[in-house]
Amino acid sequence: MGQELGRAARRSRRGVPDAALAAAVEGRPWRGRSTVHAARRARAAHIFLKPEVLKESNGSPIDLDDQSNFAKYPDKQTLFQTLQENKLLLVHPPDKTDNYIKRCVAVAGDELQVKSGSLFINGKPSEFPTGSQAEYIVHTKGMISKDFLQNELGINVENPNGQIGILASDSIGSKYVINMTIEEAAKVKALPTCDYISLKADTAGYEGMLFPFNSTSYKWTIDNYGPLKVPSKGETLHLTAANIDMYRRLIHVYEHNDLEEKDGKFFIDGKETTTYTCKYNYYWMMGDNRHRSQDSRFWGFVPETHVVGKASMIWFSWSGGPRWKRLFKSIN
Repeated sequence: MGQELGRAARRSRRGVPDAALAAAVEGRPWRGRSTVHAARRARAAHIFLKPEVLKESNGSPIDLDDQSNFAKYPDKQTLFQTLQENKLLLVHPPDKTDNYIKRCVAVAGDELQVKSGSLFINGKPSEFPTGSQAEYIVHTKGMISKDFLQNELGINVENPNGQIGILASDSIGSKYVINMTIEEAAKVKALPTCDYISLKADTAGYEGMLFPFNSTSYKWTIDNYGPLKVPSKGETLHLTAANIDMYRRLIHVYEHNDLEEKDGKFFIDGKETTTYTCKYNYYWMMGDNRHRSQDSRFWGFVPETHVVGKASMIWFSWSGGPRWKRLFKSIN
C-alpha cells in the first residue's frame, strides 16, 4: 500500500489554509465503508474521511498491515464475509479523521457507469488521467525479465508489494496480472514476447461490499458498476424499496433528516412521503489507481458541504521505501 502526501492549493470555504497537507492513502478497497469530504470535477482533491475500524469479536483491532492476519483474511471477500457474519465493524468517533486525495470524475446531474474497467460519463468514455494505474492481464512467451520489471515498470522484484502476480506459467508461456500505468502497459505490449494484454475486469466477488450495499438490486463490481446518476441540489428523488439504499445516507447523514422505514412506507422527519428534494449538490470520486482505490464505489455520493480543497503536488510518496520518481510531481 503506497502512501502519499500532497499540497492542497486552494482555500475552501470551510477555511482550510492554502498549502494544507493532505495524505492520500492508496488503500485496499475492502477496508470498509466510510463517509467522506471531497472536491471538484476532473481534479485530485483533498478529502476528509471518517473511516470505520475493524475489530475482532473480543474487541481487539484487526491490523490489515500485520502479516499474521493474511492467513486469516487472505482476500477481501473472506474478510468482508467474516466481518458481516460476526458484526465486527465499529465506527470511529466523530473526531477521529483521516485525509484522502481522490479525483472527482462526475458532478451533480452526471450519469456514470463503469463497463469492463472503463469509465463512462453521460454515455461518453472518460480518458484515464496521465499516470493513472490499473490491473492488466498479460500473456507472454516465457517469463518477463527481472531487468524489464525493475527498470521499465519500477517493480522491486524482491518485494513487488502486490504490483505483479503470476497467474499461470509453463513451458509455453506465462500469464501475469500487473498493476501499471497506460504508458507502462504500452511498453509491455511492445515486448516481442507479449502475446496478449488487456485491462483486468472483475466480474464477481464484491457482494454487499459496494455502494449502495445491496447486492440483490445492484449486482455491481468495481469494473462493472452502474449506471448511476449523481444527485443535484433541488432535484426531487422518488423513493422506492429498490432505491432507498442509494439515498439513505444522503437523506439522514448528509442532510440531517430523520428517516424511518415502516411497513414499506417512508417517513422523513415524521411525515410519510414518497419523495425527497436534495439540499446540496453531490460529487463522485475515484482514485487514479482504479483497482486499488477506496473511493465512491465503496463510499457513495460526496456532498458539496464536505469540499476541503484541491491538491496540486506530491511532496512525499512511500511504498516499502521512498518512491523518488513521484516526489515533487504536480497533480493534474
